[in-house]
Amino acid sequence: MASFKQGIALHIHITGLFVCLILVCGLTLAGYSYSQISKLIIEASEEVFQRADREIETNVESSYQKVQKILGLLSQGQLGQGSNLEQRHTTFAQLWQIIQVNPDMNAVYAGYDSGDFYYLSKVHPHQKQLLPQAAQTANYLLTTVEHQQNKRQVWHQYYNEQGQFVYGDEGRRYDFDPRLRPWYQGAMAEDGITITEPYIFNSSQLLGITLALKVPGDKAVVAVDFTLASLSASLANRDLPLGSELVILDKQAQVIAYQDPSQLVGNNEPALIHVNELNNEALNYVINHYEIKEQEFSFDLAGENWLGNISLLTFSNQGDYYLMVLTPTSELLKNAHQIRNNAVYIAIFIIILTLPIAWFFSQLISRPLKRLTLELQNIKNFDFTTSINEHSIVSEVSELASVAASMKNTIGQFQQLSTKLSAHQSLKGLLNSVLMESVAMTKAKGGMIFTYEAEAQAYQHRKTLLPCCDYKQGKIIEKASIGGADKLLKQSGFLINPKQVLVSQHKLSQDSSLLESLLKEALNIEDIAITWVKLSNRNQEPLGILAIIESPDQATSHETSFIEALSGYCGLAIESQLLLTEQKELMDSFIELIASAIDSKSPYTGGHCSRVPEITQMLAHAACSETSGQYQDFELNQEQWKELHIASWLHDCGKITTPEFVVDKATKLETIYNRIHEIRMRFELLKAQAHCDYWQGMAKGQSATQLAQVRDSLLKQLDEEFAFVAKCNIGSEYMSPEHSQRLALIAQRTWTRTLDDRLGLSKEEMSRKPSAASTLPTTEYLLADKVDHLVPRDDGILTAPGNPWGFNMTVPEYKYNRGELHNLSIQRGTLTAEDRFIINSHIVYTTVMLSKLALPQNLKNVPVIAASHHERMDGTGYPKKIPAGELPLTARMMMIADVFEALTASDRPYKEAKTLSEAIKIMSFMVKDNHLDSDLFELFLRSGVYLEYAQMYLPDAQIDLVQLADYGIDMTLAHAPASLITV
Repeated sequence: MASFKQGIALHIHITGLFVCLILVCGLTLAGYSYSQISKLIIEASEEVFQRADREIETNVESSYQKVQKILGLLSQGQLGQGSNLEQRHTTFAQLWQIIQVNPDMNAVYAGYDSGDFYYLSKVHPHQKQLLPQAAQTANYLLTTVEHQQNKRQVWHQYYNEQGQFVYGDEGRRYDFDPRLRPWYQGAMAEDGITITEPYIFNSSQLLGITLALKVPGDKAVVAVDFTLASLSASLANRDLPLGSELVILDKQAQVIAYQDPSQLVGNNEPALIHVNELNNEALNYVINHYEIKEQEFSFDLAGENWLGNISLLTFSNQGDYYLMVLTPTSELLKNAHQIRNNAVYIAIFIIILTLPIAWFFSQLISRPLKRLTLELQNIKNFDFTTSINEHSIVSEVSELASVAASMKNTIGQFQQLSTKLSAHQSLKGLLNSVLMESVAMTKAKGGMIFTYEAEAQAYQHRKTLLPCCDYKQGKIIEKASIGGADKLLKQSGFLINPKQVLVSQHKLSQDSSLLESLLKEALNIEDIAITWVKLSNRNQEPLGILAIIESPDQATSHETSFIEALSGYCGLAIESQLLLTEQKELMDSFIELIASAIDSKSPYTGGHCSRVPEITQMLAHAACSETSGQYQDFELNQEQWKELHIASWLHDCGKITTPEFVVDKATKLETIYNRIHEIRMRFELLKAQAHCDYWQGMAKGQSATQLAQVRDSLLKQLDEEFAFVAKCNIGSEYMSPEHSQRLALIAQRTWTRTLDDRLGLSKEEMSRKPSAASTLPTTEYLLADKVDHLVPRDDGILTAPGNPWGFNMTVPEYKYNRGELHNLSIQRGTLTAEDRFIINSHIVYTTVMLSKLALPQNLKNVPVIAASHHERMDGTGYPKKIPAGELPLTARMMMIADVFEALTASDRPYKEAKTLSEAIKIMSFMVKDNHLDSDLFELFLRSGVYLEYAQMYLPDAQIDLVQLADYGIDMTLAHAPASLITV
């Protein structure tokens, strides 16, 4: 038994299911944990962002309040109230103490309305290299500007870390005027403390802001330079993931504070830097894609996802600054990733531990299914010799085995049903088999079958079957079913709605029908249940009704789908039988339709295509009836009879391509019409010209007598010549050489044409005209063979050497030669060589047309038989010049039938019908010339086929005596009627 593999084994599926479940659970838990932890971490990061915002605001606000207090004290003390330097200098120690204990304060100073300036600031390391040598140890610088008696005096005094004086000099070039500074002007314009925008301090080159307060009396302004280095330091000290970016910006994206303070001051000149100058990709991306306003966002950059937050910082309502925090999520979720990965590793470890257990149990479950699969493979191979008996610990598998066993039995029954139904060749035998097999498969008590008669639109009972009844009971029930079955069907109500299976139960009653009573008696049951099932074709059109006779308990136990499937199977078998019969009838009628259409094409050949098949089949029957001699072993089976029938009916189907004016050519000059009328008009023209010549001579004074003699002689001669031409046109007599010479002399007469013969012509006619038109008037011959009478061939592929069909014919140069002299000179009949080729070529088109049909193998000889009836025994026939001895015997029968029908036909325009004896005589000459099969010709005469056909189709005037002895027929073996056979 061939094994097959499709898909994956069940035990692998089950094991894989365990693995997948564990893996899915592990991954789900890992994913859920990762999701939740990620959510918590992100939420925590957002809280960190907010806390940083609050802490920075708190630190700045605390510093602001401290400075506010300092400024309040200074404004009330000698720094703000003192009128001279000496009074102001008394606050030096206080100022030194203030900036020493406040790292973020860079300077404490006061500006006066007189232009005086008292300024104490820190000296930063980067400033010392610009100081004099004596001041290198200084940490503080005191600059004073005083105006006395219109004299401006400036002093720079340097102090060490302990506040001790170390160096002093006069600042001659120091032209600083505090009244011109923004902090002074802003404080003077406002009440309360003012804060400048961040800027770079001129002396220290540090970024910071100035807080200033106007002294009561508006005489001075005290101020503090507050550096923002603490902001940057607080950003650097934030507890954020590695790679985070923190920056404080203003509305114009200028950096106020950054976690790396060293990048805040420009290298060229003192100025605030733009955030883009930090050369940080994440910060640049945010500035280019987001507005500077309070918001949360996330973005992807260089394969990394970032979380961002921008929050507003408000320092005592003095300007708006924004804290921007950017954090890479990979750093935020680093721990979450580790937890997720650990969960996956745990799931994989569990899978490894449970895999052997899952494998063991999956094998235990799948082993019975494997054995069941092998049994189903036997069913697939239609091997029903073994039985299915498989048990399993899984109840569903056991149920499957039970159903498979039932299925195996059902399929076996359907196989037997198919074999039995396909063996029937008749509808009656098929219906009997359908009824018997249906009863057997449903295990019913009996059944009835009805067929649908489409013409009467009613169901007709065909048979009733009760397997348990004896012969006598069966006959009685069959007789009672003639009318009783139809009555039961009407009473059932099935005909009202026959689309579904209908179970009809009958109980015995006083008015029960005879058939019902007989059924109950025969089956020995009190109640009868009849299941009525519609038999229909593929289009759901009714074919019949199947009635299953059962007891009520049997009927209710049946599955409707099984009965419907059974009915569908039976319906298809009946439909196939009906379709086969209808297709045969359709094919026969279609073939006869084509043949009758060909016959109807010409009124002179009507009936030829229908008579030749009669003669052919009569001769074939005669050969099959021979019990001795050459044809005693000749026999045709059903397919060969069908082959001969089709071939004989279609033997001239190629004539559908033959022009009627060629087939029906009754005169030599006939085409679509008889062209003798054109020639007559030319003669009339010559006669009219004779009269014109007479009167013209009279007008010139010539002799009237002589002119009349010439005229009358010419007119008489023209009448005689036209009569001769017209007689030649009939073609009923042999055209002798003398007649041909006279015709040529008549053709030499000329006439004058004054009209253009190129007017009113079709495109095809113009193509055959000479390229240059004649000069009018022109002289033309009375009978002419012109260039435009020659029509070129257009079917060269059919007759070219080496053509696919093997045609071997002598082909005329032109398709048509309509030359007048050429046609009138035909020696016999009315057809030119071109006309005969066109008529003969119908057999060419018969071959081509039939070769294109998709004929089944049993009809493969149809083209050979149909298209060979013009071949000859000596191989000189057409279209292939095949010796007839190489052709099938049925093809040679067609040759005799075609010749005999043509000779005896009375509907030919070019000849008179031959009598029976004349036709047989001509055929005997053809036998002697080795054109027809001599043995078949003898059988044709000896069997009396010729006479049987004549009595059926020929008029009595054509049926005369045939001297069979003249043709060597042994009269003791002849089958013809004795009254018509002479010795």
